[in-house]
Amino acid sequence: MATVIVSMGLPAQNNNHLGRYFTKGQSDLQVGLGLVPVDVILEKANIRALPYTVEVKRMMGDHFSLGLFHTRSVVEGQLKVYQDGVARRLEKDFRQTGLKMAFHFNQFKNFDSYGGIALAINRHYFTVLEGDEDYLIQHLNFRPKRTGMGYTGFVGARLVARKNWTVFSEVGFGGNSFLTCGVGYQL
Repeated sequence: MATVIVSMGLPAQNNNHLGRYFTKGQSDLQVGLGLVPVDVILEKANIRALPYTVEVKRMMGDHFSLGLFHTRSVVEGQLKVYQDGVARRLEKDFRQTGLKMAFHFNQFKNFDSYGGIALAINRHYFTVLEGDEDYLIQHLNFRPKRTGMGYTGFVGARLVARKNWTVFSEVGFGGNSFLTCGVGYQL
């Protein structure tokens, strides 16, 4: 991400000609990829589909935004053997849809840093790749579909790359990735 940001400034060593501030009334569409997937770190799972995030946000004031987001990742878990010798391996399709509220420090031209909280509906869809699904359901209380509410905190920054385009990086403490990087477009 740092290489991309630095290289965009090389052709015209001064981005002040863009002169864009992040202000009230602005709406943005952001698309990002998860670079540090939660399940890979915590459960040593294998990535089946790279985590992605899509978000639409609106600056409700000069220092506050509301956004709607959706994330998705698909991972394949490790083979686990239980005490009675039953083995299982699952695929997890994780989806999260919710609302993001952020406070912005955007006093500089072409740069915005922010932090906030996200409230979301989390949906987990499990597929048994190895093992007896009926046994898991009856004896181990396995549920192939789970839905629940969740919340997380996040901090991030975005930088104007071109007239309506930004690059962003965000660290979150839940969802499908600890670190997400991507691009945004001012609507």
